[in-house]
Amino acid sequence: TSVNLKAGGKKRRVVKLDVYHPQIEGRMKKRGRKKSRGGLSADEGTPSKKCRSTAVHDGTLGELLIQCGYSLTLNHSPNQLKVDQIVFQRDLETALTRHPQYPDVLDVFINELLEYLDEPDHLKYSLFPTETSAQCDESARGGSQECLIKLLLGVDTVQLRVAKMLLHKLPEFTSDNR
Repeated sequence: TSVNLKAGGKKRRVVKLDVYHPQIEGRMKKRGRKKSRGGLSADEGTPSKKCRSTAVHDGTLGELLIQCGYSLTLNHSPNQLKVDQIVFQRDLETALTRHPQYPDVLDVFINELLEYLDEPDHLKYSLFPTETSAQCDESARGGSQECLIKLLLGVDTVQLRVAKMLLHKLPEFTSDNR
């Protein structure tokens, strides 16, 4: 089943999961949120943490990455690339510039990426080398390729936005390590 949300004037489809996760429930109680029902926070009407990670595959970010051969994994394993990294970068550049909502799609893409990277495990695996999928043709460089962040820094249309996003996320690392 799915729930349609209207965020920022645009409808987004969020997959509803009926999975209980004690850590997520504990975090929500600490933050003073009510228990979520159907993937929505009872007090906010926004996707809950357990649902937010699956929503990325239904958004612009997930659609474009999958279309270009990149799979974001949600099960604590490295992300996968089905094509060579240069082919991925070229295809993503083309998909972004030919998108019907260009140039607005760039902001949506970066916002969804930022939302995805808010989860510590997602950020960690986006900075680790990308695994080459078994479905990849023989043109790939080997068993692993560049990380998602480095791949995105090689795409001209989003390069500056990704760099700015990384600079904004940098203080999170320095404050966590103290």
